[in-house]
Order: sequence, then structure tokens, then C-alpha cells
Amino acid sequence: MKKTSQNYFLVFTLTFMLSFVACNKANDNKTELTKNNESQLSSVINTEDILVSTTTTTTKETEKPAIATTAKRTSTTQPKSATTQSSIKQYYSISEIVDLYNTSANKVKPTAKVATRNSQKLVALQKTPTSGPFASIFKEHFHKGSSNKPLACSNKELKSKHFLICNKDYTSKLKADMVSSASCTYKDGKYSIVIKLKDDPAGTQNYSSTCLTVITPKLIADNAKTSIIKEKNITATCKGCILKATIDEKTGNILTLYYKMPTYITAKVFGTNNNFAFYIEQDWSISW
Repeated sequence: MKKTSQNYFLVFTLTFMLSFVACNKANDNKTELTKNNESQLSSVINTEDILVSTTTTTTKETEKPAIATTAKRTSTTQPKSATTQSSIKQYYSISEIVDLYNTSANKVKPTAKVATRNSQKLVALQKTPTSGPFASIFKEHFHKGSSNKPLACSNKELKSKHFLICNKDYTSKLKADMVSSASCTYKDGKYSIVIKLKDDPAGTQNYSSTCLTVITPKLIADNAKTSIIKEKNITATCKGCILKATIDEKTGNILTLYYKMPTYITAKVFGTNNNFAFYIEQDWSISW
């Protein structure tokens, strides 16, 4: 039976939670979060059945980006088409960049021909247990590795199920005041944009949930199937989220999308706070 990305991450977070309960009871010590462990714990995970294989696309920025320096909303329309690069506007406000991203990304589910997830990665942001009953599970998730096989979503149902935001009819409701910085460059008929979100307010997912598929406390509790894990005792928040997209200048269609979503979760179990963190990365290409 096929499993959604969201269900996989829920299983992962529950495993993480129970592991830390076991470790805390055995050692009575908290594991300190650290991003310095990323390089030791990386592993590429693909959780869906492979439907169609397509060419992986990765956009490399070769030009110095035009950095947006203000979040003041100055325009709600996309930059007009032009025949030469010299006539294309090169500096955009954060509001213009967010509008451009929202408009193009929200076209994918209703009108794109195929949205293909080229790769997916799950990376721990802290050391995982090396001993104890859950050590082998962590080793499987973070060290076994797998190939970057694509998942092609060629109908509305699959796009809704897997493309951002999963199981919603839209992709983004991001607002300029949720963005810490944004850049937009133009080359060869395409806009390359980078959007960095502000960190979610402590204990919330107020910003990340507008444009990413987040793992909520309710989802964790609902899928835990044990009375010791309650929604009211769980907090989830995202920090340092980033979106990168390539958009066709003439059509306004999004061609590639990459995101990285670091997630930090605290669960109180038996009166003890158990902290764990990881980030999710996905790379998409869209055909029209």
C-alpha cells in the first residue's frame, strides 16, 4: 500500500519521540540540538512509489542576485514580458517576489501537466541514539541511503496529495511580512527567486504552514495511538525555511521548486520534555 510523505514523517516523529523517552529514562540526560551533526547523519529518502522517471533539474545561480531590501507592498502584478534582458526589471520588493511566487505556485495543482518530485531528503539535526531498543530504527532511517528516484504526479489527485501543500487545493498563502529576505534574478527568459522565511513564533507554525507541508502536534498525537502522547503536550515550530523557484517570464509558470524545512519538536512525556529536530528537503520540476 502506498504511503504519503506526510504519514512517513509522522511515523518518523513518533519513533523519534519514543526513542527519546527511552533514552531519557535510561540516562536522565537531554540530547542537545546541534546543526554540526548534519554532515554525519544525511540520508536520501524516497517514500513514494515511482510512477514516471523524468530528468532531474537543478538551477544554479550564476549571476549576482538582485536583493529585495523592503517588504513594502508596491505591486500585485507580475513583471511584464520583454524581449531583451536589458529591458527586464532587475530589482523587486519582497512583496513583488512573494506575489510572483504565490501566483505561479498556485497554478500547479489545477493546470500543470506533471509535477515531478526529483528527490527527497530527511536529515537529523541532532545525534541519534547509538544504543538501546530504537538504535537500529534510527540507523535504518538515517544511514541506509537510497537512490533519488522521481515521483511523477500526473493528475490532480496526485498533485494534491504530494505537492505543497499536501491535501490542500492551493500551494502558497505566503505574505511579505512572513519573509526575512528575498531575491530575484532574470536570465534567458526565466526568473530565479529565493525566499527565506522568518522563524515561526515560538511554539507555532504560523509562517511555515502557509507554504509548506508541516507536521502539526495534532497530526503527531492523532497518529501516535497511545494515551501518553497528547496534542496539548506537543509543540512544533520551523526555523530557517527556504524556498527556491524558477519561473518562466512569458507564461508565469513555475518550472522548478526546491525547499528546505528545519523542524523542531518538543513533546512532554511523563513530565519530561523530549526535544528532537530534523529537516526535510524536496526538489521538484513542473511541466506544462
